[in-house]
Amino acid sequence: TLIVLILKIDNPSNLEDFRLINLRNVAYKVISKVIVIQLCPYLYNIIGPFQGSFILGRGTLDNIILTQETFHFISEDKTATRTMTLKTNLKKVYDYLSNYLVTFSVHVIKLPNTFFIFIGILIRSIYKLNVCYIN
Repeated sequence: TLIVLILKIDNPSNLEDFRLINLRNVAYKVISKVIVIQLCPYLYNIIGPFQGSFILGRGTLDNIILTQETFHFISEDKTATRTMTLKTNLKKVYDYLSNYLVTFSVHVIKLPNTFFIFIGILIRSIYKLNVCYIN
């Protein structure tokens, strides 16, 4: 994987001041696409009913509209004195995923061994990085 850093501001002080562009190699993209195509029959068993993406017929926009309607109901309902909403930031959630957790999850879901092997290869290849800095 080749990561290119492009400046967002003139004098960067931390990594958030850069725009990261990830240039994956062709083999990674091909293997990823094969896994995605093979996973399609299993997705309905893996992804919960409230997940907004990755299932045909469900979209992120549906969840956005549902959230807006919920907030509108809460703000208009005068009897909802004990209502609370939480906003969570999932920006870095994938940075903390354990390789072992991912491969274990694939095994627990009882996916074929080929998935286990290919996903392991993809996870290990993520950590082989080259970083370019563009000013």
